Amino acid sequence: MANKVYQNVVTGTVLNFVIGDIAVGLIQTGDGRRGFGTEAVHGMGGLSGSDENGSFMPQEHVQLRYDGTFTIDKFYIRNNDLAKLGLAALGSDILSLGLLNVEVKDVAGNLGAGKVIRTYQNCTVSDYTETFRSGAIAGENATLHYMSCVESV
Repeated sequence: MANKVYQNVVTGTVLNFVIGDIAVGLIQTGDGRRGFGTEAVHGMGGLSGSDENGSFMPQEHVQLRYDGTFTIDKFYIRNNDLAKLGLAALGSDILSLGLLNVEVKDVAGNLGAGKVIRTYQNCTVSDYTETFRSGAIAGENATLHYMSCVESV
């Protein structure tokens, strides 16, 4: 199973990233996260009907809100960084940046070349960072908040 076409495990070497209409290509890290605003409920009389107001232990957990982020870490490419591509901002230009979709595509795996694995829809850039270190490859990082995530496989 050494041939990547037949591998069942998805690795970063077979993924391609498309942001908006721009193929960003390979990135070092793509980190999709979602939070559900889960909070513990205390002192509601207990699930068994007994009166346990002020109980130390939670009686149940509820999800109150959805918040999704997708963070991209990649090499800083001269004349092709995320800001120059129009996918991030350096200042007040953030106000004119529209919503973006991020697609994670399988390049050559057994899912089929170009098959979309995940789509992070209606993304808004919240952070953009460049890192320049002596004796090291420069990098850039962008965090986007998304409205929904669709599994496409």
